[in-house]
Parts: sequence; structure tokens; C-alpha cells
Amino acid sequence: MMFQFYFKKMGSSETLKDLSERKLSDLVERFIGANGLVRITFQTEKKAQRVLCYLQGHNGQIFRASASSDNMYANLDAVAHKLESQLSKVKTRSTSSKQKTRYPTNRLRLVTDEREDEIDFWEDEFETPLRQMH
Repeated sequence: MMFQFYFKKMGSSETLKDLSERKLSDLVERFIGANGLVRITFQTEKKAQRVLCYLQGHNGQIFRASASSDNMYANLDAVAHKLESQLSKVKTRSTSSKQKTRYPTNRLRLVTDEREDEIDFWEDEFETPLRQMH
């Protein structure tokens, strides 16, 4: 995982770098893995302070979050919370879509001239009707 820090209209701060790495590294590794890119921009405008975070996953997905207030540390917490909600939403979407199947059960339909049967795929009865067809 790679972190890039940008400071606009303010001096570079090692404490902000360390704190942001601690807060976001666990989050990024849990959802994206070790191949993520995190760009964090710390910015000041008069009394307002702003944190912008850009997160890019290994598969090309991009997540952005920003927060603005008079406290830079509170902004960092808010950005981490926003990113966590975005990442968890995407992860639950992908896992729930994988669980849905097109065919709800593993049943085969056997149609012969006399009757129509639904049989389970793994039962022993499966072989007998097929043998009768031939």
C-alpha cells in the first residue's frame, strides 16, 4: 500500500502523516488489500481546514471522501468513517450478488411421453428414469 501526502497552504506535519497512516492503513488492507494507493491532501483556507482523500484499489475502483471544519484531526476521523461506509457498501454488494443464482435449486426436469417428473440431481432416483428413456 502506498501513501502520498500533499499539504496546501500549510507546513508539512509528521503527526498528521502518522495519524492518517494508522487510521487508513487498517481500513485499506481490510477492504482493498496491499496494492492500494492512498492520496491525502491537507489544506487550509483562512480558518477552515480540509482533508481530501483519494483511494484507488488494485482493480481500478476509486473512492473519494472529504471533510471540512476547523479541526484537522476531526476531519481525518470523518474521512475515515466516510471511506469505511463506501467500502463496506461495495463489499456487501459484491458478496450478495455472488450469492444469488440464476436457478434456485439443483433440480432436473425429466419429460417423457407418459409423465413429467422433477427429481433431485444427487438422488439415486436420478439414474433410473434416464435409463428408461434410452
